[in-house]
Amino acid sequence: MRPVLIVDDEIPSRELIKMSLDWLALGYGPLLEARNGQEALALFKEHRPYLVITDIQMPVMDGLEFIRAIRGFDPAARVAILSCHESFSYAKEALRLGVMDYLIKDQVTSDSLVNLLSVAERWRPQAEPPAQEPTALWQA
Repeated sequence: MRPVLIVDDEIPSRELIKMSLDWLALGYGPLLEARNGQEALALFKEHRPYLVITDIQMPVMDGLEFIRAIRGFDPAARVAILSCHESFSYAKEALRLGVMDYLIKDQVTSDSLVNLLSVAERWRPQAEPPAQEPTALWQA
């Protein structure tokens, strides 16, 4: 089985994700839950989930801080953002942190979650490009 960590301070959002799929039939579980990034970080360290689905705005430790923290333990962790914000700045920061997907809360469906699982199956984190000396760009 592949554990999934759902991180959101809103109970209805966590319940929607849990109830949208028959996770166990698809080979995923247990479903772990946290109300904020601090709780989630403790669960992440203990269970090393296959997939993390996290909200951005939460009390105590927000989702972006949580992602930064888990990258220190597992740079290749499969992480998807769940947010009610369609803000480009959030999406840009999420991409910079190497998330797989960015789900909008009111658009989450069983189909979007199945698609997320498909992405997770194929997930191969991008290696950072090698740093170049600034002068190398100007040499002929």
